[in-house]
Amino acid sequence: MNSLANEWASEPALTVEPESETSVVNMDFIELPSTVKMLRQNLLNPTLYSARHCPELLEHAEKASETWALRRKIHELEFDLSTGALLLSDEYKDHMKMLTTLGYVGKDNIVTFKGRVACEIHHREILIAELLLENKLHDRSPAEVAALLSAFTCQYKQGDGIKFNLDTDEGKLFYQLKMDVVDLSERINKLASDLRLKIMEVGDEVRFDLVPVVYDWAMGKPFSEIMMKTECQEGLIVRCIQRLSELCKDVRNASRIIGDQDLYERMEMVSSAIKRDIVFAASLYTTV
Repeated sequence: MNSLANEWASEPALTVEPESETSVVNMDFIELPSTVKMLRQNLLNPTLYSARHCPELLEHAEKASETWALRRKIHELEFDLSTGALLLSDEYKDHMKMLTTLGYVGKDNIVTFKGRVACEIHHREILIAELLLENKLHDRSPAEVAALLSAFTCQYKQGDGIKFNLDTDEGKLFYQLKMDVVDLSERINKLASDLRLKIMEVGDEVRFDLVPVVYDWAMGKPFSEIMMKTECQEGLIVRCIQRLSELCKDVRNASRIIGDQDLYERMEMVSSAIKRDIVFAASLYTTV
C-alpha cells in the first residue's frame, strides 16, 4: 500500500468522464471511475488508512479476507434456504407437481381438502393420508388398526424382515395389513420415480416386524406373554406402542377434518386398547 501510494503521488491522476467522453449509459460503469478516484485520493492522504503502517498487516488482511469469505458463504446459504430460492428449485417444482397429481395441492398452489387431512399427520403424511382416504381402516377392528399403524412406529427389524405364516388365519390377516400399506407405498414411489424424486422406500421407515406383537397387545394379552413370542427388546416394544399412541391422535384429528365420526370413535378405541399397564407406566426411561 505504501509503494502504491508513493507511485500514485508521483504521477498525475488519470481522469475519465464516461458520461461526457463516451455514449455509455450504464450507471455502474459511470460510477466506477469516480469511486476509483475517491479511493486514490484517500490512499494519498497520510491521515487515512493508518492500518498500512501495522507490522502485522498481512496477517490481519488474511483474517479479514477469511471473514468476508465466510460472510459471503453465509449469505449464499441464507439465499439457498430462503423461500425465493426454494420457489426456483427444480426439486421444489417436482414436489409440487407430485402433490398436485395426488390432489393435495390445487392448480393454484392452494392446499386442498385432502391436503388439510395430511397436515394433521406428522409422520409419513402422504402414505397415512392415503390409507385413511381409501378407507383402509374403516372395516378393521381396533386391534387390526393398531397392528397396521404400528408399521409406521416400529424401529425393530428382524433379520431380513418378518415372514407371516399364510397357513394360519392370523398370518393371512397380518399379510393383508402389510399389503394394504405396501400397495399404496409402491404407487406413491412409482409417481416419485417418474418425477425423479427421492423419497423413503418402504423398507426404510415402514417395518412390519412388530405387527403381531402390537395386535396381541391391543387384544389385551399380558406383556409377559407377548415377550415369549418375540426376540425384540422390551424397550423397543414400549417405544413402538408409545409412538403409536401419538400417531393415533394424529389420525383421530384427521378423521375429524374428514367428518368421519365412525373412524374418530374407532381411533378412540384403538388408543384405549393400547394405552394400558406397564407400557404407559411412568419410569426413569420412558415418558408419555
